[in-house]
Amino acid sequence: MTDPVGLGLVGVGMWGRRVAAAAIRTPGVRLASCFVRDPDARANAAAELGCRAASSLDGLLEDPPAVLVVTPNHAHLDTAAAAAERGKHVFVEEPIADTMEAAEASFSLPGAFAPGTWRSHRQTLPGGPMTQLGVHHADTLQAWLGPAVRVQGSTAHLAARVEIDDV
Repeated sequence: MTDPVGLGLVGVGMWGRRVAAAAIRTPGVRLASCFVRDPDARANAAAELGCRAASSLDGLLEDPPAVLVVTPNHAHLDTAAAAAERGKHVFVEEPIADTMEAAEASFSLPGAFAPGTWRSHRQTLPGGPMTQLGVHHADTLQAWLGPAVRVQGSTAHLAARVEIDDV
């Protein structure tokens, strides 16, 4: 049996605790550490959540392979970037940043939709990237957070040399 994957929680307010509780209901996942600037809130959250209280963001980022960023909106970008720069898997509670320019993000696999394949045509992949990859993200989020109440999505054709939207 493998050890559970450790998560670091940045932000321990009401929503941070909810996201952490949802994540650790997943088999093979545990909350390893938490961080918030206020030392009393940090100690209380660590005791309540059963994890290590990291004394700094850098201290939290030393250990777990994945980080939940559930801070006030203005801190999302810097916190997520610091985690990503250290090679961590990062979940950012929305919005990912305060502006569209700062929120450039991508989830992709190596390569691209190859011209001439079934994935490159609207007729054989009418949902484009949402049905190819995005559905897995929706499944994961619903497993962690419960059924969706409302959804919104958008697609665009930005890079691939195929007729379907690629992002």
